[in-house]
Amino acid sequence: RHGEETGRAALERLSYSGDELVRRRVATAMGDVPHRSFLPSLIRLLDDRQSIRIAALASLPKVVGHHVTGPPSSGVLEQIEMWKRWYAGQSGGP
Repeated sequence: RHGEETGRAALERLSYSGDELVRRRVATAMGDVPHRSFLPSLIRLLDDRQSIRIAALASLPKVVGHHVTGPPSSGVLEQIEMWKRWYAGQSGGP
């Protein structure tokens, strides 16, 4: 159901939840049913708590279809900055 338009809209809304666990599960679910429309939310979630950042980092390559970060040994903050720079360079980025 997450793959349907109403499911995607629900995930988008839940990404603003006040509950950290919900936001982390949403970030993971966005990678489970990858859709380009999740990209802005996942980029925003990179500024959240550490567990949510890691979940968003894991989902981003699934949504985009490839990695934009360096080697896996790159630190979390480095990976976040790489994704943000990549996103800013895309059409429709902030």
